[in-house]
Amino acid sequence: MCTVSVLLALYMSMVSCSDFFDTDPDTILKDEDYIKTQNEMYYGYLGIISALQNVADQAIYLTDTRADLLEPTVNASTELWDVYNYEDLSNNPYADPTKYYTLIIACNDFIYKMKEYKERVQDSMDEQGEVDFEALMAGAIRVKAWTYFALARIYGEAYYFDDPLTKIIDLQDGSTFVYLTTYKDIVNKCIEILDSVDHLDIDWGAWLDPEDPTNSEYALWQFITPDYKCLRSELCLARGADGDYEWVKEAMLSMLYAEFNTSNRRWRMGNMTSNTYPRFFSRNSFTEYMPVSTVFYDYEKNQTNGLINCFSEGGGAEYLLKPSVYGREKFNESGSGSLRTTTFFRNDDDHFSKFTGDRGGRTSVYQSDPPIQLYSSFDLHYMLAEALNHLGNWRECETILNNGLSNLFPSNTIDRTLGWDDMRWDIWIGRNVTPDTGIRGCLGVDAVELPMPTDPVYRITEEERQKIYDLALLDDMLMEFAGEGRAYGMMVRMAERYNDPAIIGDRVAPKYPIYEQGDIRTKIMNGDYYVKYDLANMSGEEDSQE
Repeated sequence: MCTVSVLLALYMSMVSCSDFFDTDPDTILKDEDYIKTQNEMYYGYLGIISALQNVADQAIYLTDTRADLLEPTVNASTELWDVYNYEDLSNNPYADPTKYYTLIIACNDFIYKMKEYKERVQDSMDEQGEVDFEALMAGAIRVKAWTYFALARIYGEAYYFDDPLTKIIDLQDGSTFVYLTTYKDIVNKCIEILDSVDHLDIDWGAWLDPEDPTNSEYALWQFITPDYKCLRSELCLARGADGDYEWVKEAMLSMLYAEFNTSNRRWRMGNMTSNTYPRFFSRNSFTEYMPVSTVFYDYEKNQTNGLINCFSEGGGAEYLLKPSVYGREKFNESGSGSLRTTTFFRNDDDHFSKFTGDRGGRTSVYQSDPPIQLYSSFDLHYMLAEALNHLGNWRECETILNNGLSNLFPSNTIDRTLGWDDMRWDIWIGRNVTPDTGIRGCLGVDAVELPMPTDPVYRITEEERQKIYDLALLDDMLMEFAGEGRAYGMMVRMAERYNDPAIIGDRVAPKYPIYEQGDIRTKIMNGDYYVKYDLANMSGEEDSQE
């Protein structure tokens, strides 16, 4: 009988505010203590964020090794080489999904205790507490959906459950667990649970620093929860059902329009410099213009991740992963000077410096606290372009990917005869705004040539055009999101959409030695782009036979 032990998860969902800052075991809220006061609603939620910190870097080891850029170094363990080589990962510690399920249990436990607390106090919460209660519940649902989506992209299967699991339960118990057997099953479930609540965002500054909430350091906590519109948009792109692409277009356009109305620079494709772009990946500096949702760390509060250890040498780092020759060559883009190339390969071609290049002299393993992005401004533009592509708006898609509206309309007036009939596009250009130079344009690289229906010779179907544009977006996303634990999932999305594992094989197999490429491609074509892991072997599980 396969069972799940969940005792390890209970602490994850019971972390106080002080623990989030200081990681002091003496400040952990025990199960019988929480949630009994209004403040403990917030403390409990920070326990979820602490569990999110623990899992955020796992996908980098598990998926970027199998993508098109990185390969293990001679320092890497056999287990990491097995991940890279698409070997059997049944007992591989890197493939163990325990941390993901721990985070799910933390969310379930928090939701359960919040409902208990609400039932106990009834209407005695103050007005702000009532609002924050709904926002915290929505945040927990979002983290849970994000976690299941991570399982979909990595494993292609998952056990879904809402129970807080305070005791050992048989995985075959259908009253507790639902076995989701496919990527699409998990995606549909994620959208279902997202749509079960209204999505509010808590004002952390108002709670922690009510005298100066706007300027408080806690106002930056707006980034710690996966953004609802970004998460649901990514899920809609993965599902591709009727109305999904329209939903994504509206969500992304509305987010960008609202931000462009209040800020001249944030989230725009046109504000990247050799100072701001590298800092976004390597420092906890949230005064930049790119973050949307971020897992951040602070080594002075004992919050670290494995990025420095993985990619650096010296300072106690193991230096486990490096750029492959094949992957590195993809970044030899033509143009005025690629910010990606100078940021990701700052010193040489043997080190991936995306997270380590601008650390202000902090290079030791114990100082490893670069942020891990869940969503950035680039996501907004890529997802908008992808949705527009499937709505037949090919010119808008091409413009967003390449050189932007400011280059298409140098007079700062949109020509409506070319499309762009939504008036919200107008705010993208103008004399007093940062020019929109497109995703590739803002990074200093030349445009990708794409077939257009207005070409003198154009002999492809609309379905063929959409796939060509999708793959152009994918190839750019693979470069932009390299090493973040997200790029591989974007390949999976395209492979699932077109029922074509070769989309992954064509991009990954050439990274390997010639004599191994056929074997790697065969594994991918047979469906092994999903990690195969027996859940009975999860850490903390008991496996016995009746």
